[in-house]
This record gives sequence, C-alpha cells and structure tokens, in this order.
Amino acid sequence: MKRVTPSMVISIIALFVALSGTGIAATNALIGSKQIADHSIRVVDLNGSAVKALRGERGPAGADGADGSQGPAGATGATGATGATGAQGPAGPAGANGSNGSNGANGTFDPNKLQYITAPNVAVAPGTSAESEAICPSGTSAVSGGFFSTIAHIAFSETFGPAFHAIFVTNDTSITISIHATAVCAA
Repeated sequence: MKRVTPSMVISIIALFVALSGTGIAATNALIGSKQIADHSIRVVDLNGSAVKALRGERGPAGADGADGSQGPAGATGATGATGATGAQGPAGPAGANGSNGSNGANGTFDPNKLQYITAPNVAVAPGTSAESEAICPSGTSAVSGGFFSTIAHIAFSETFGPAFHAIFVTNDTSITISIHATAVCAA
C-alpha cells in the first residue's frame, strides 16, 4: 500500500471542509415566510404552479358601460349595381283640368270655300201653296239662304241645320208664279 503523504492529508482535509461548508450554507440559505416582508415578492419571482394558484374563478360580468360618442362618418362606399326594374305601380288619380288656352287668331274670309246652290224652279198655281229646298252637298253646311219669287206671299224662308235652306209660299194671285230657294254652303 502506498504511504500517506502530508500533502495528501491536507488535500483530504480541504475537500472535507469544502463539502461540509456547502451543506451548511444550503441549510442556512433556505428562506421561509418569516424572512419575507409583506408585499415584497413579485409575480415574476414565483414559479408557474404558484401563479396558477393565485388565479380565482371568473366573476360575474359587470354592467354595460355608457354608450360612447358617435365616431366620424366613414368614407362613401362604391356605387352598387343597378337593381332589377320593379313592377309597374297602379295608375294615379286623374289630374285637374288645365286652364283654357288663349284664343287663336281670327280666321280670314275665303270666298272660295262657299258654294251657292239654287234649287229647281217650282210653279205655284193660283190659290195654292208650295215649298222649295236648296240642299247643300255632302261635307258642307248651310250657313244662310234666300229665295226668288215673282209675286207671292212668303210664309217663311229659313236655313235648317247644316243641310238645307227652304222657303214656303202661298200664291194669292190669279196667275201661276215661279219660286226657288237658294242656299249658301260653306266647306
């Protein structure tokens, strides 16, 4: 066996002192709640399980807060596509009659639009009566009229509606007379 040298003895003593000093320091280094001042430990100083233990159950929701003020108007959006044409609505009520228009300019007399129609001669014997009618052509109207009579008592001379002018005579003489009506017809 080898001999123990003084240097080896000193090495062993130094090793023993070093190991025992660390153990003593470890037992003296443990910190308990008596050594910690209140409110001096921060959350970051705690391990994860300790932090989880600090969390309680979620409480009930609080009351809604007051409405905030309205924010500024947003930018105008792009125009949307044109929608389909809707069904035609019901007819509205009739509008009020408009006011009368102003009178037009007076027309001018055009003699070319007049026709003079003479009825055939009618012979009226003494002591009898007869009639003569001047009839206007289609598309024209009787606007006036007249007659021809040699000697007779004229009972009437009249324009009847738009169609004709007539005369009625009585012959009070002793001779046969001749009569005819004339109509003025306007187009």
